[in-house]
Amino acid sequence: MNAFIPDISPITTESPQQRFFELLHSHPRHRVRANGIPHCLRWIEEWQTYQHPGDTSEHEHKPHSESGTLAFFEDIAKRSWLKDWHFHQAIRAVELWTSEVEPGEWAHNFDWDSYCDQVRDLENDHHNLVREIEDSALAEYPPGPDDRRPAADEPEILAKIESDVRRKVRQRKLSINTEKIYVKWSRRFALFCLRRVKKLPLENIELTLPLYLDYLALERQIAESTQRQALNAIIFVGRHIVGIDDLQIEFHKSRIHSKRPPTVLGRSQIDAIVATLSDPWRLIAQVAYGSGIRQMETLQLRIKDLNFSQGTITIYYGKGGKHRIVPLPKILESQLSERIDQLERKHEKDALIGLGHVHIPASLDKKLNGSSGEFRWQYLFPAAKVCAHPRTGKIARHHLHEKSLQRQFKRAVDRAKVRQRATFHTLRHSFATHLLEKGVDIRTVQQLLGHAEVSTTMRYLHVMKRPGAGALSPLDLD
Repeated sequence: MNAFIPDISPITTESPQQRFFELLHSHPRHRVRANGIPHCLRWIEEWQTYQHPGDTSEHEHKPHSESGTLAFFEDIAKRSWLKDWHFHQAIRAVELWTSEVEPGEWAHNFDWDSYCDQVRDLENDHHNLVREIEDSALAEYPPGPDDRRPAADEPEILAKIESDVRRKVRQRKLSINTEKIYVKWSRRFALFCLRRVKKLPLENIELTLPLYLDYLALERQIAESTQRQALNAIIFVGRHIVGIDDLQIEFHKSRIHSKRPPTVLGRSQIDAIVATLSDPWRLIAQVAYGSGIRQMETLQLRIKDLNFSQGTITIYYGKGGKHRIVPLPKILESQLSERIDQLERKHEKDALIGLGHVHIPASLDKKLNGSSGEFRWQYLFPAAKVCAHPRTGKIARHHLHEKSLQRQFKRAVDRAKVRQRATFHTLRHSFATHLLEKGVDIRTVQQLLGHAEVSTTMRYLHVMKRPGAGALSPLDLD
């Protein structure tokens, strides 16, 4: 930092600058060393010439107001190179000036010590900072420049592992999300083995897997849930591809913590978010909140899944491949009926030109003899255009994309000025919490949400306005 050293020789003894210079030498509380005096003078000159954005009056060489001084401090605090002792020096210089040289009434009532304590850098060894952990088996395999260079036969090895994982996952009828996760982690594990450990990924997996888990926990410092996700994926590879049935790996948690409580919005916040959405996104959000169903469960709804006479919605093949029935909100019946009528007219026009088909599993389409062209199988929230199936190439209509829904919902949250970090899944959390607050039995809420264990549903008791399913406080008892 280039220090500005003002020329004080021509200053008369009556000038404020000379008075300030003398105080820096002799003041019992604010006395400054000789090498720090030029810097204090520089801070005063910068403070005097600073123009508060909200103040248009001429105030050069006049005491600043409290708001102008705070604005000056906020402005210099944005300088990335500024250390905490620089900031303390500026605060103490302005304090001395406003209390001794050109006293201001506001300065005497201002708590300078409190404000000064707000400015302190964290030390490198502060307990809240992430520290490197060196005691690890990875010390035998230090990172090097080759970690980012492809290994020999790397593309062929990765392609073979990914293909084997996909085939084994599909043989066991696991979900598409599980397939994506297992393929992703098996690929990352293979890259770690090839580039860092210099070993083939499927050879001696009992050795390489603990090393990879150490790498994730100690170097990448990922969350416990993510580490367990990687462990499950690679154990799947070891058992079903390598053929080690009794593969047992000790799991070291990267950190111990409990699950975060779910974010729950109030009814007024949800109404504000829904109001900023346009159709069909508005109706999607209303159905998801009103029925407590997941994001993909909402997008994958078909016309046949809605039963207006019973007031229910049937969810087929939800999370875990389970089916369940949820309530159809009565307040949405007219909107949904109108939407279905519009979709039917659109489907009839598409059918005339051979575009009335929708994507359904190929085996089901074969079994039901071309049912993909029937209206009952159409999506409730179809995409605006038809597309080709990535495997069969068949041209048909699909549902709206989940990333588009997430983007629309995030914009709506911002426009509604909701301060919590809310995602589309927050609507499901709010559904469960609001039902419990109204006195609905927790077992009923468990069935509506499709939870296998009631303990999963019980976490919503912790975020209710009246925790413990409405239990009274002892102070409210007679």
